[in-house]
Amino acid sequence: MVHFAEYIAENIVLMARVKGIRIGELEQASGVSVGYFSRVKSGCKGMSIETVYRAVKKLECSMDDICDRDLPKRLRKTEIEQAIAELQKELKEFEE
Repeated sequence: MVHFAEYIAENIVLMARVKGIRIGELEQASGVSVGYFSRVKSGCKGMSIETVYRAVKKLECSMDDICDRDLPKRLRKTEIEQAIAELQKELKEFEE
């Protein structure tokens, strides 16, 4: 069973990836050590609400987003839609 902190950390890392924010930059903005989110994701460490708040602030998203168990599905869909849009743009430029 995945614990709350583990899936929250996973969502934070996914959101950072989608927004193009390096994990080290996010950890620094959140006031935690390097590798912190990795340790939380693996179940080795807990996470305070203050750390989640700082991460959310840096990511410019909501607490609801980070707590959403369906976030990975929604973000993957968004990534696929963005990739398709980029490919369509490149194809249009190629055809011109």
